[in-house]
Amino acid sequence: MNLNKNQKIAVENTARYLCVLAGPGTGKTLTITAKIVHLLNEGINPSEIAALTFTQKAAVEMRQRVINSLNRKENLPFIGTFHLLCLRLLREFLPERQRRFQLCTRNTQREIISAICGKASDKFIEKITKFKNTGLSLDEKTRAIYEKYEEKKTEFNFLDFDDLLLKTLQLINKRKIPPFFSFIIVDEFQDINKLQYEIVKGLLKKDGSLAVFGDPDQAIYSFRGSEIELFLNLPEDFKDLTLINLSMNYRSQANIVHASNSFITSNTKRFAKKIEPVRGKSSFITLIEVKDEYEEAKTILKEIKSRLGATDFTELYENKEETQYSFSNFAVLTRTNNQFKIIKETLTEAGIPVKTMQKDTGIWIASIVKKLTEFLSREDISKKFFADISLHRFLESSGIFDGLSDTEAFILKNIAKTYKKGKLIEQIQLFIDEISGLMPMDMFPENINAVSLLTLHSAKGLEFSVVFIAGFNEGVIPHSFSSDTDIEEERRLFYVGMTRAMDDLILIYTKSRFINGKRMSLSVSSFLKEIPEEYIKIKKVTKYKPMQKGLF
Repeated sequence: MNLNKNQKIAVENTARYLCVLAGPGTGKTLTITAKIVHLLNEGINPSEIAALTFTQKAAVEMRQRVINSLNRKENLPFIGTFHLLCLRLLREFLPERQRRFQLCTRNTQREIISAICGKASDKFIEKITKFKNTGLSLDEKTRAIYEKYEEKKTEFNFLDFDDLLLKTLQLINKRKIPPFFSFIIVDEFQDINKLQYEIVKGLLKKDGSLAVFGDPDQAIYSFRGSEIELFLNLPEDFKDLTLINLSMNYRSQANIVHASNSFITSNTKRFAKKIEPVRGKSSFITLIEVKDEYEEAKTILKEIKSRLGATDFTELYENKEETQYSFSNFAVLTRTNNQFKIIKETLTEAGIPVKTMQKDTGIWIASIVKKLTEFLSREDISKKFFADISLHRFLESSGIFDGLSDTEAFILKNIAKTYKKGKLIEQIQLFIDEISGLMPMDMFPENINAVSLLTLHSAKGLEFSVVFIAGFNEGVIPHSFSSDTDIEEERRLFYVGMTRAMDDLILIYTKSRFINGKRMSLSVSSFLKEIPEEYIKIKKVTKYKPMQKGLF
């Protein structure tokens, strides 16, 4: 693998406790993959290694890279999510009856809560999840629903995804699950919560080594229970911690790298780090003032068309050799989902295809699980289920993918391709467990040629040639229409948005906006003052009084 100096140091470092600061575009996944391969080449038993991720998508990509590097699917370490690891441990270490539990997916959670209180509210599920992961107290109404929810789960021997973590930690603390691994690697460590952190420490052998990769400046999931302090306190937890900084950004042109570097230094909860661009300077970050949401959508459309060199969908394909961009090179990022409607309508009416994050993966995954379970529960089960057969080949020939979208089939095939040959029945059971944990972010259709419409939260981990951040207004970014705004997390969230851009970053703010049923006059985001003027170009498209002074 072609590694730079600091990546190579991170891969070959033998420190017992290693923290790799991996900022945006610095080759984190490449470095983790290289470290796994390095350990295997050094003769470490694969069963002694675990690489933990927060999304199935990241795990599948990492697993495939390791397979490609080693040119084999056999004798691989565990590479997967926290939830998948815990699920497999519980299948092995829970008492006999309990280990035959069924996963309580989001869809099933909604059905149970709907039966209890007459409506399937995701707010109750989110409160219960936060309670299980952080121990924060529940209000009286939610407590009553929670107790009935737990009774119903026990009745049907269900475990939800939070239970996987809780029960695993309980068994670790009772010494029912021993320390398993000599080497644990954690990806995106800034997203970790207390439960997951304790599980990591509990599964690490006494003289084992821990390597964590991540970036506190990209910690944006506190609403899920993640705690940035767990990352920042690593030097206190491990006095002999070795810190390595991946300092070369391969993604973004220099103006974007320098501007985002400067911007994030306004935060205090962080590790100081230096990131240098590999690419040179090209365009400035563009700030555009528009009248309202409709003008904002029209401006985005105009900017996309100007880069495509086409006026409609047909023209793009007739002239596709004349432009460096296709639809999938563009992304529109917003702070909230409800900002998409007008933008989506405007682009669609102009013949430009768009794609968004699925809100729910539960229904179609449940249908796949049902089909596979029916295969396994038939009385006339074929001998082939006990033979060594390729899971991917079986799924292709069984009709499992029929009726799925291209994206759904694509992700399932990618997961199946990483399975080695073995008893088909065992592979199917493992596959069911793995796909049951798929989340909306795992299912984003990157392979479809369309403009991406994403919230800043859901854009993390992705990159695009041209990024629009819409609604760059005070109150929207940073989002301060609620009483519990964490300004440092809002700043980290905007930093994530800035660093998705490879070539062009375009910030758009409206003079007025419809918020909570009212049209409100809004100013440009206060974050503008934290971006050095030397990296910004102002562009005015409105016909009324221009903005010139007082913006910075």
